[in-house]
Amino acid sequence: MIRWFRTVKQRNKVGKEADPTPVVTPAEQEPDTGIEEDLPKNICVLPDELVLIIFRHLNPLDATLLNIRLVCRHFRDLIDQSGDLYAKRTSIRIRRKENVSPMLLKKLVEESSTSIQSVDLAGCDDVTDDVLHHVVRTCPNIRDLDVKACGHVTNIGLRATSQYLRSLERLDVSHCPFITPSGILLLVTTAGGRLRKLQMDNCLGLRTCGRLSFGRYCPRLTHLSLAWSSDYGLQSPAVKLSISKFTARCRNLESLDISFNRCRGEDLMKLNHNCPKLRYLKAHHTFQDPQMPPAGLRGIFPLVVLDLTDSWTLTDGGLSFFLVCYPMLEELTLTRCYDLRGRGVMQTISSCRSLSRLVMEFCFYVDEKSLEWVGSMSTNLSHLDVSHNVNITNDTVRKIRRTRSANGRIPLVIQTRCCPGMTRRKSRFQFDGCDSVNMSII
Repeated sequence: MIRWFRTVKQRNKVGKEADPTPVVTPAEQEPDTGIEEDLPKNICVLPDELVLIIFRHLNPLDATLLNIRLVCRHFRDLIDQSGDLYAKRTSIRIRRKENVSPMLLKKLVEESSTSIQSVDLAGCDDVTDDVLHHVVRTCPNIRDLDVKACGHVTNIGLRATSQYLRSLERLDVSHCPFITPSGILLLVTTAGGRLRKLQMDNCLGLRTCGRLSFGRYCPRLTHLSLAWSSDYGLQSPAVKLSISKFTARCRNLESLDISFNRCRGEDLMKLNHNCPKLRYLKAHHTFQDPQMPPAGLRGIFPLVVLDLTDSWTLTDGGLSFFLVCYPMLEELTLTRCYDLRGRGVMQTISSCRSLSRLVMEFCFYVDEKSLEWVGSMSTNLSHLDVSHNVNITNDTVRKIRRTRSANGRIPLVIQTRCCPGMTRRKSRFQFDGCDSVNMSII
């Protein structure tokens, strides 16, 4: 065994002697430029101007800048005394689920207290009433405030907002479960003089809205949203919502969203007379089947966009109620209106001459002849969506194309997604990257 180890050792020695390391001549050596000796080994050796340029690439709302401030006294003094690093900002936006140090946010709002006009804190779990109180107290010139989905914000935060923000123009408190009508009432009575947009979607605390009259305290209000989402249930918590009192004196209101709030036809007529400038109405699953209003309450109102999605019990008679009131419609959405027939759709085209977009997804009872009449006789219609309809076929599209070409109509786009009667080879289609989405260009 000892003899074997000696033999292996001798062989390794012979191999190393046979393969010596290569010798590099002076001519083959790389020239020594001396650059490595001139480079600083520490960032503190750099001039303050270069260090500030490096720091400017960091986000002021990132915790990294706060950690760099704790490295040494030189960095701390450089960051605190630098006015360029915390530049005068006009807006602050914190992304959803972004960890922001309260100290850093406090430093940022203090440096730009007079110039900040927009604050977006939507979806931040760390935003509480104390944080909101400090932000609105430090920045009194805020015009746009978004605290959407900030679950810890209550009426106390709204009280501070109404106390310090007298020039507020837009407020979003959607998905805040602890906001109640008393907090909204305090806000609009104190700081509602310049308020233009107010969003209160999916607020569990808004159960009684009888005392809210926005037109009295917000004369400049143009956008109002009190919608509910079907993801939280079909019944809205605002069970005592009164549209007539809710929109009283809103003479400048242009957009309204009351989805999943039960309303009647009489409320719609009062809404039309309260808001003569209303142009956009979104009412998902709101009006069941309104009856024709009396002749004294009828009128022509300048509504342009009407969305009646999920109005399951809406019939042709109920649709004629809207057509009488809104003959100037340009966009109409009737998705999942299962009880609609072809007569109501044909009456829509006859009553609304300026209609350019019609969406009828999941309208199973609209027959082929009605679709052909709509596509052929509509003068200004440029987009027709009949997805998930079993009645439309290739012959229907061919007849519409032939009729519109003969009459010189404007181009029409028919969207036929998931229609079993449509095939590729019999009609001219433009496939949008997926066989289930067909765009027929007429």
